[in-house]
Amino acid sequence: MENWREYFKTFTALIIVICFLEMLLPSNEIKKFAKLSFGLVVMLAILQPILAIVNLDFRYDSQLSQVFAGSETPSTVSKDWENEAYRLQQAGLQPITKTFEFELNRQIEALALTIEGVNDVKSTLTFDNQGELFQVQLEIEFDKEQSEERIQRVIAHYFGLDKQNVLIRRLGG
Repeated sequence: MENWREYFKTFTALIIVICFLEMLLPSNEIKKFAKLSFGLVVMLAILQPILAIVNLDFRYDSQLSQVFAGSETPSTVSKDWENEAYRLQQAGLQPITKTFEFELNRQIEALALTIEGVNDVKSTLTFDNQGELFQVQLEIEFDKEQSEERIQRVIAHYFGLDKQNVLIRRLGG
């Protein structure tokens, strides 16, 4: 609780100082850039506790102090920063990737259902290291004899896959 109180005091003082500085600026082109800079500072001040809540502690100060103290080489710290950047990138992409995968599954299932004779379909997707669609596995329930070859061709062509990367498992029918 004490941390929050201290944060709000600091944030309030920051806002007051920024407002005071903004009033001192002349009305010209510099004022626009100064307002932009002030806005970025305020955004960073707002993001600081949010990052602390989601446990994204960057540890910049400790890494830099280790370099200046000579306990780590700059290349080691650089590698740590790269790893941290990659971890943050993956954490940020995770919700987008889940949404993308869900929507792509829906599209594939809808496309398969448009083919005559297909009653029900469930798809499972596999992505390569670059995040591109690599393989589609379909579990399909047919109501009459249907060519798996045709379904493979349609799905593969529509999503730009090789036909052998569209796997079909027949359910019922």
